[in-house]
Amino acid sequence: MFGYVRPVRMELKIREWLEFRKFYCGVCVAVRKHGFLARFFLSYDSVFFAILLAALNSGRKGLNEERHFCWLTLKPVRIFTGESVENSASAFALLLKYKLLDDAVDGRSLIKRFLSGLIHSKGLKMWEEMKIVVVRHLETLKEVELRKSSDLDEAATVFGNLTAAIFKSVASDENQALVMEHLGRHLGMWIYLLDAYNDLEEDLKKGSYNPVLEFYKSRFLMEWENSRTLDPEDIKQRTLNVIREKLYGYLDQVWKAYDLLVLKDFKSILDNIVYFGLQERTEMVLSGSKRACHLKRL
Repeated sequence: MFGYVRPVRMELKIREWLEFRKFYCGVCVAVRKHGFLARFFLSYDSVFFAILLAALNSGRKGLNEERHFCWLTLKPVRIFTGESVENSASAFALLLKYKLLDDAVDGRSLIKRFLSGLIHSKGLKMWEEMKIVVVRHLETLKEVELRKSSDLDEAATVFGNLTAAIFKSVASDENQALVMEHLGRHLGMWIYLLDAYNDLEEDLKKGSYNPVLEFYKSRFLMEWENSRTLDPEDIKQRTLNVIREKLYGYLDQVWKAYDLLVLKDFKSILDNIVYFGLQERTEMVLSGSKRACHLKRL
């Protein structure tokens, strides 16, 4: 999926890092119920969601710690299990299934269509309600992409509305729902635009829609029409200041919403991710770091 929402490992205490690993491995085990294939797509974003849900509900009291043998690393691991982990795995599997299916339709890829069929709905607690929401927002996003919108906020907002719906659905009361919706929306907008900037070169090669590219064309129309050549590095440099302003504008709203949440546990880990991890990932992508979205197993 994406994988941008992650901690700054060097800033975590050993105990905090071990707890993060337990959540990661816990989500990995839980998502297996929706198809073994889903585990290979597991991202840090879903781990953050699991920790956030646990922190908002009963903290460590709502979690069980178990020993599990990991067939991917062939090593025994300690994992967290519980409702927050299960819900995060369900949300991840739901998004993954329909994202693969949507990509298959766009790219006419039989492989992705086949892969989406291997991720099933067994045990998805929010499946029936949320799948309608997910499909609706992905269809709206597809319409925006087909129009090749040059509005940086438009496509990002559609994806943000999707993540907002998921965040809101797990809230325990009306006030928390408002905060979670705001947090989810702007986090989703940040993820979408950051990913677009990060994938610019690849999208250029494939001829895929990219809001940063369309924004560049609309802003520097005369130069683009004269040259008809598109250099990804030139596009990134010319749009850098605008993209940076947008990304930090989204993050500012994420931070404001996060500050309103009452966390029962794991605050230091979540603070690391929200205040340091998101900013570090932003700067890595904007600077062109090759490690910007390099996912490696824990």
